[in-house]
Amino acid sequence: GINAEYMGTPEKAEAAEGSSDTAPKEIPSEAPPQPPVDGTVDQKDYDKLRGKYKKLEKEYKIQRKELKELRAKAEAGAGAGNEGEEPKVSSKELQELQAHTQALQAELESARTELASERESSQATAASKSDADELKAKLTKLDKKRKLEIQQLNEANEAAGKELERLKKEMQKCEKERDALVSARSDEASELTELRKENQQWAAKHAAALKEKTAEFDELMKKYKKEEKMRRQIYNELQELKGNIRVFCRCKPPSREEAENGLAVNEDGMAVLCRDESSGKNHAFEFDCTYGPNAKQEDIFADVKPMATSVLDGYNVCIFAYGQTGSGKTYTMEGPPDNRGVNYRTVAEIFRLIKEERSKEYTTEVKIAVIEVYNEVIHDLLNKRNRLDIHFTEKTGVVIPDIVLQPCGDENEVIETLHRGYDCRKTASTNMNEYSSRSHCLLSIYCQSTNLTSGVNTMGKLHLVDLAGSERLVKTGATGKERVDEAKNINTSLTYLGTVINALANKQSHIPYRNSSLTKLLQDSLGGNCKCLMFANISMLPSNISETVSTLKFAHGARTVELGKAEVTKVKKKKDAGE
Repeated sequence: GINAEYMGTPEKAEAAEGSSDTAPKEIPSEAPPQPPVDGTVDQKDYDKLRGKYKKLEKEYKIQRKELKELRAKAEAGAGAGNEGEEPKVSSKELQELQAHTQALQAELESARTELASERESSQATAASKSDADELKAKLTKLDKKRKLEIQQLNEANEAAGKELERLKKEMQKCEKERDALVSARSDEASELTELRKENQQWAAKHAAALKEKTAEFDELMKKYKKEEKMRRQIYNELQELKGNIRVFCRCKPPSREEAENGLAVNEDGMAVLCRDESSGKNHAFEFDCTYGPNAKQEDIFADVKPMATSVLDGYNVCIFAYGQTGSGKTYTMEGPPDNRGVNYRTVAEIFRLIKEERSKEYTTEVKIAVIEVYNEVIHDLLNKRNRLDIHFTEKTGVVIPDIVLQPCGDENEVIETLHRGYDCRKTASTNMNEYSSRSHCLLSIYCQSTNLTSGVNTMGKLHLVDLAGSERLVKTGATGKERVDEAKNINTSLTYLGTVINALANKQSHIPYRNSSLTKLLQDSLGGNCKCLMFANISMLPSNISETVSTLKFAHGARTVELGKAEVTKVKKKKDAGE
């Protein structure tokens, strides 16, 4: 019989067909997939698969049509059954047709799936080919780069090979030189060994002679010390026999601005010749020593150096510089830091003698004072410019109560103390000099020595004096009461200094030391027991000819002064603390 689900009304049969699991599904009537245009799939295989798909689709449509007809017959049979007629289509035939249709449907879907898969595979193959082409392009580029690098490496390798060959040749050359040097060194070593042997033989041979010469040297040293002692005695005797103030004349070198119009000064042994071109007059003066504009500080000190020995031997010594402002007095006495003058060099020489030549025979104590004479008032520059008084007796000489005597153990302490005093000195700007000294400055060095053998004490005193400028008031251009008073007092004190020197030169019975603070301070240095040295500093400028001639006349007169025989100043032996 026919299945009951197909025996109802057409609506029921259609509903049963839609709800049945075995009912064939409608395949969409769409065009089959087209083959890729890039040719990644074989055209024959695709055409074969497409034909199969069309055939299955055709059979499926036929079977579906038959299935619809059978359903229609079934529905007609169901209606006849109601009227007592037999059905036209059996249920078995309908089920078989339905099963066949479903099989065709499954086969058609499988073919369609296979066709879609083939297309996806084709697309994947196309993508793979694109990647392959890209990789191939990269590989080609890398291959070119590799070939270029290989070429460069080959060229570098070839250059390295040539450099290696050159270095090998150079190394061979160096090895030959090294072998030659080693051979020469070996020869020199052999010669050195021979020389050492000869030297040892010579030393052994002459050892006795060397010992003998050493003994002779020691004997000569004893004689030398004896002669040195005699030399000192003879020198002091010579100075005593001279008895006069020794005068050295020094010409200041002109600056660049002054050089073109410089005054002609000729040196002739101990004489100074100068000519005033404006008046046509010649001037000639004779001194103990003259120094031209090219003289060096050390050359000048070489003639002053013996004075340091005299101070340590117990004599009073005075060295002073005289001349107009700007003539080089301070340069001669002090000098710049890199080219020191008489003051610093004398201090260095005193301590050198104490340390190197007198340390085994004497003990020496050194003290210094720095004094200024400003407007006829004496000031202690080591004691806040404290005002000082002067006393003089024939027995004690010049005595300055309350003066600060600073003990100094070496040259550096003296320089430090000296700078401290110089910082308090009066200076001012004038037409003659930007930093003109407006006072007379004295560095006094006291050396008390004790002979370790005899116990005799001696006291030597050294005055190093830098005088203020000697020019006329009108030349200084001084203005204001303070500057005018300074200039007047400077000229007055220098005038009295000239008066004292003239009186000494003429051997007058009365010497007017008390007329000026400067001459009172120098009383035991200009007359009596003293050795005195004067520097006459002169300028080479034609505009200063009058001051230059005045300075030379003053110095020439000072040279005629006879001081008499100088004597050692002895002091009483100090008592021990226990006595």
